[in-house]
Amino acid sequence: MTLTISKATPSVVLSTSATSINYGATVTFTATLNGPGVVPTGTVTFMSGATSLGMSTASGNTATFATDLLAAGTDSVAAVYSGDNNYISETSTAVTVTVAGTPGFTINGASIALEQNHDRYTRGQCLRVLIFQEINTLKNAFQGTFIVILL
Repeated sequence: MTLTISKATPSVVLSTSATSINYGATVTFTATLNGPGVVPTGTVTFMSGATSLGMSTASGNTATFATDLLAAGTDSVAAVYSGDNNYISETSTAVTVTVAGTPGFTINGASIALEQNHDRYTRGQCLRVLIFQEINTLKNAFQGTFIVILL
């Protein structure tokens, strides 16, 4: 006689600290893990589409992750639980965060808008930026390649 014990399917519920933020603001995601037996252990990867935002180890039955790097527009984020000795891996239903505004900043009154073909910026990445500075009613535009250090 052979006894086969299968891993259980956990419940992974994702919540967010805000569903609407300004570009560059921090949002916190919390994945709550539940199962029919012991508390699920392991890691949770927070995904925006196919892009990994980051990973967190479950503590108790929750894993949290905070980021200020969401792209402008609408981001659909899901939590992917890795599974453990008792539970299979499982993905939450996605939550949507709307990010208002555009990537950019101001230096000495000059508005700097970041322009690039994709919507994610990484530290030390070389970007093409446009600098617009309004002087009285005249508008001057300067273009160039700069190294933008994102902190």
